[in-house]
Amino acid sequence: TLNWAAASLIGADKEGNGGVRLDGAVMAGVDGKPSTVAEVPVGVRFPSLAPKGHSMTQRLATVADLPIFADLGFKGDTPAMVLGMDVLADNPWSNRLSFSVAMQRMRVSSP
Repeated sequence: TLNWAAASLIGADKEGNGGVRLDGAVMAGVDGKPSTVAEVPVGVRFPSLAPKGHSMTQRLATVADLPIFADLGFKGDTPAMVLGMDVLADNPWSNRLSFSVAMQRMRVSSP
C-alpha cells in the first residue's frame, strides 16, 4: 500500500492517470474507519541471485492515504509505502529476511 504522494512519483493520480483503477473500493484503516482506495500497477525490484542482479515482480498496489502513514510520521506530501509479506515473500531473498520490532531493524542474511 502506498499513499498518494508516493503514487505521484510514478505518475499515478486521483484522476486515473498512470494506470490507476478507481472503482470506489473501500477498506478499513487501523482506526477502523473506511478509506477509499485505488489500485495501480507497480514493479517491485529485489536484489537477486540471478546473473542480471535483480528480479522484477509486477504487482497491483493499493493506493490510499491511510491513517497508518501519519501514525508512522509520514504526514502531508511525504511519500510512504508499506510492503506486505505477500510482496516480500515473492523474491529470492524471502527465506533470508528477519524483522525485529523491538530493535526496529530488518536484516537480510547472506546466502
